[in-house]
Amino acid sequence: MFSCRAAWQRCGPLARRAAYRLPQDGESEKSHSDCLLPPQAYNTVVSDHTRYNERIAEIKARPTTEWVPKPWPPKSSSE
Repeated sequence: MFSCRAAWQRCGPLARRAAYRLPQDGESEKSHSDCLLPPQAYNTVVSDHTRYNERIAEIKARPTTEWVPKPWPPKSSSE
């Protein structure tokens, strides 16, 4: 606790004087289509996306049983 307090007392003024980024006019979020990927990176992204979709389809295709809660209160072994 003390070391943390000492660090804040020493570095606090520096943190308060530090420059921070102001919001700019225009779009708040840029579209990801604005960036250009190298061909190898593009192929990796596309193959990962395809593999992810195949994996999700495989998981959803698994048979599932309906969850049934255990009776409450549990019966003791003596009964």
